[in-house]
Amino acid sequence: MTVVNLAQATLRLESAGGVTAPETRGVGSVVLPSLPLARDVDGRPTVPATSIAGSLRQAVAPADRDGLFGHVTYTSPEKTRTAVSRLWVLGTRVTPSALTTERRRTAVDRHRAAAAAGALFDREALPAGSTIEVWLRLDDTPDQRGDIAIDDLLSRWRPRIGAGRSTGLGRAVVTQVRHVRLDLSDDGDLLRWLTTGGPALFDDVAPTPVTATDDDQRLFADEKFDGLLTFVVTDALHIGSGRRQNDDEGPRTALILRDGNQPIVPGSTWKGVLRSRVELVLRSVGSFGVCSSVSADGPCGTCPVCETFGWTARDLGDRTVVGARSRLAFLDSSVTGATVRTRNHVAIDRVFGGASRGLLFSEEVVVSGQVTCDLRWDGSFDAPPDGGPLGLDPLVRDALVLAFQDLAEGIAGIGAGTTRGNGTLTPDPLTARWLDREAPAARARLREAVDALEDV
Repeated sequence: MTVVNLAQATLRLESAGGVTAPETRGVGSVVLPSLPLARDVDGRPTVPATSIAGSLRQAVAPADRDGLFGHVTYTSPEKTRTAVSRLWVLGTRVTPSALTTERRRTAVDRHRAAAAAGALFDREALPAGSTIEVWLRLDDTPDQRGDIAIDDLLSRWRPRIGAGRSTGLGRAVVTQVRHVRLDLSDDGDLLRWLTTGGPALFDDVAPTPVTATDDDQRLFADEKFDGLLTFVVTDALHIGSGRRQNDDEGPRTALILRDGNQPIVPGSTWKGVLRSRVELVLRSVGSFGVCSSVSADGPCGTCPVCETFGWTARDLGDRTVVGARSRLAFLDSSVTGATVRTRNHVAIDRVFGGASRGLLFSEEVVVSGQVTCDLRWDGSFDAPPDGGPLGLDPLVRDALVLAFQDLAEGIAGIGAGTTRGNGTLTPDPLTARWLDREAPAARARLREAVDALEDV
């Protein structure tokens, strides 16, 4: 007889995230975010079972995936062979820790160093601390009895919920698991199976706590350095939330991005700045086949930078190129010890040399504090590509080191207004010592790579 294994796993979001449903935007939905959260028929945020199944599949060894989650095999252009998944995701329930939040983003035109036209969008997200309950079923049949333990699978699961994982969104951990095993050859278990249903099956089952761990490795961690690059805010730092505060006695104030009351540097900011600097470094020192993601054709999808930072799908006319996710995860960074001030600005009339009437504006800025870039190798990939530490292409790793050196020397900044003194960062002593050790070695390796190309 079949043995039915039922499990209830409780997930906790460590960062804002969730599954969006842009298809729910219809006529008259202009007030909704560009990417609203998926919701059930009662309007409550939900996580579709398909998202859970996809994330769980990544937690299983590649050799076991087809047997557990099913597969579709194309034996010929006209014939396919399919197998159904043995693991059932029965449903989910989301409990937000607070009201949903919104993140507003825009792409930067690298030729003008300003916001690109038509690239502004916002996404709704569940706040960090929200819980997601997941119910699952896995049957042990006579020919497949106990080959995979569902509670062991869930304890090894490192969930990532929804999109934006390469910019720190949707990071979650399993906090507890409840497991019910029903042998349908046993009269008592069979009666319980036939007369009880849903979450009530777990009413008398004590939860098993799970020690939450994170398998993603910090990119630059070694025996001498923990991989956390910490900087001190030297000049005014403004990373806008896209929101403005009205003040009857003064101009409208552009507000900075916060997580609760804490100013943050989002992962998308780190990723955008560092990718652009890595491209600049590699395209400046030699012909390494690195594309220009700002060209008319967009990212190529095959060069080392694209393979590391990912690329988006695009239509090339005769074919469509499918995108790929970044192999790196840039986490949101809280600004600790932040001092926030409001600064007033006004445009100058270039004819009269005085203040232009009606052009007074203000913005919030962080004038002091510390910010740490936590850069991870995404552990969900089955195996890293051939290359340097953690599988990162050696050229890209060296260029990343030099990109951080550019930030440390004030050559590049983060946030808005970098051309007028904003966004300058200074490394703390530990980060400065690491850069002093790594940057010269990175330059030397790139120089050797350039010399090797010239000898070919």
